[in-house]
Amino acid sequence: MDATEERHRSIYGYAERLEGHILQKLVRDYYEAEGYSVKETDEKNDKDFKIDLVAEKNSEIRAIQVKKGTVSSQEIREICEKASTYLKQKTLDQKMKIIEIFAQHFPINYLQIRDEFMKKQNEVTLNYGTFHQIITKVPKYRFLHV
Repeated sequence: MDATEERHRSIYGYAERLEGHILQKLVRDYYEAEGYSVKETDEKNDKDFKIDLVAEKNSEIRAIQVKKGTVSSQEIREICEKASTYLKQKTLDQKMKIIEIFAQHFPINYLQIRDEFMKKQNEVTLNYGTFHQIITKVPKYRFLHV
């Protein structure tokens, strides 16, 4: 029984990682459809700055974090702190700097966190997005139940 459980756990873990990659591709395809140049960050930038994707268009740069499931209040604050550091360090020109967090569910106080973050500084904006809003723009992902 232990070997079977271990195998199922391994398959389940693989499926979870695969779903995360699909959601990231969904967000990437959405921004590309909107005319953005999008690049995936490496593991170091994801770990150090909490950024999965960087999207640029005209005078705008977006640091995007894609969370599968629910994002917590603490995670939102950490993403804001780290991603804004990245945007300030890496963007020397006058581009509008935006942090975008995509998740299936947000905590009750997510708007309050956004307002607090934006009140502390005026250089970086925080936006939230859901996968449902993207699916309406990129219909090839309608099969996903997110």
